[in-house]
Amino acid sequence: MTKPEYDVAAALSGLRGAVRQVVSTPPAGLVRERADHRLRMRRTSGAILVGAAVVAMALGATAAVRWSAAPIPPSGPTTPAPHITPTRSPRPNLPVPPWPASTINDPIAKVDFANATITVSSHQGCPSGRLRFSGGSTAAWPRIELALPPDWPLAYGDLTGDGRPEAIMGAQCRISAEDSGDGQGQLLVITRGSGGDLTALAWVGPRGGLYRAFWVSDRRLIVDVHPWHTDWGYSRGAALAYRWQAGGFAEVASGYPGVQPVGGEQFGPPIDLGPDEGPVATALGCPGGQIRIEAGDRFGGEPGTSAANGDVVYSVEQPEAGLNVAHLIDLSGDGHRYVLIAITCYDGTGSRNDPPPNGPAVRGQGVLVLDWIAGGSLRAVDMLPVPLDRTIGGWRYDRGGITVSSSWIDAGSEAPQQAWVWNGQYFQYWQR
Repeated sequence: MTKPEYDVAAALSGLRGAVRQVVSTPPAGLVRERADHRLRMRRTSGAILVGAAVVAMALGATAAVRWSAAPIPPSGPTTPAPHITPTRSPRPNLPVPPWPASTINDPIAKVDFANATITVSSHQGCPSGRLRFSGGSTAAWPRIELALPPDWPLAYGDLTGDGRPEAIMGAQCRISAEDSGDGQGQLLVITRGSGGDLTALAWVGPRGGLYRAFWVSDRRLIVDVHPWHTDWGYSRGAALAYRWQAGGFAEVASGYPGVQPVGGEQFGPPIDLGPDEGPVATALGCPGGQIRIEAGDRFGGEPGTSAANGDVVYSVEQPEAGLNVAHLIDLSGDGHRYVLIAITCYDGTGSRNDPPPNGPAVRGQGVLVLDWIAGGSLRAVDMLPVPLDRTIGGWRYDRGGITVSSSWIDAGSEAPQQAWVWNGQYFQYWQR
């Protein structure tokens, strides 16, 4: 059978803008601090150790052990080349399906919200009444600032059941020029009347969250929101959901519980990484099989969370730009959402504080692609590896294309981005 021709340039012609829009590099000081930390651990353990620090928010890394796994000997010191091609099981490049067309056939989709007049009801710390927006913001203090494309998402969907879509966007209020607006972010749902007037129907979601993805499904507003100033028991890959009822939005089940245990549970849902020789385990450089995320930091010394010596430890971490990544992503444009999380695999032998050569060594890291299956468990679909001489920065996805950003550990500077395209089954690596 002849391998099909694959024209990367043609397949990605509609994605070039998205690929160029990558996650911004963290501040230099933060990158340097993270790099210094990992360099210290590298000298201590004889391998590069990915830290679990999070940008401005300590969510804490959690870990998993591979049940019934045979002990794996510690890896020796690694000195990767400056530029490393990700290691993946050989899989053919497939034709990239076109992104399905989606058109909102309603006048609200043509509104320029950055320069619109919107009636907003009273909300603490915010202006109210008939407000004129210019450049996405009202003029006087206090003011409302809208989070709009291209940097932030904008969604449409019928939430009230009247047959016409509402517009959903991020927004925050600031009381003065000295107010950063931190801790004020929410979603604003806007409806359009038959005469063209725009009205803010409600503020939705936890105040102080960061809203990287949201969409409408079955008249529910589903929100991939990350804690910023308010924590509600967040689990990575989880979503909140709201339904319009009795003149307001009430929280309902989202169907996306996340991969970490919350509410006192010891373990999260089962995650099947596939066979040892499969593409996910091969790309990660660790055994496959089933893992479950523990309620704590495997290397943080918290009681009751450590696995027996000899186990391989999988740590789910928040990347440097983790507050600005979406974890629930529609890869094909068909409404089905996959879970994307950053993962690192360590040899679990020894202690984090042991001198070399007994300290934990990193075997692999990258972005893990998961899919929910029947019974409330997850199946690993793909793994986008990041070389061990880098720190994972984050990722940005748009219409079939994903760009993973990272920083050189030793230099603390931005490394070349890794660009991938979804072919309907897995991601194909594209080296520009």
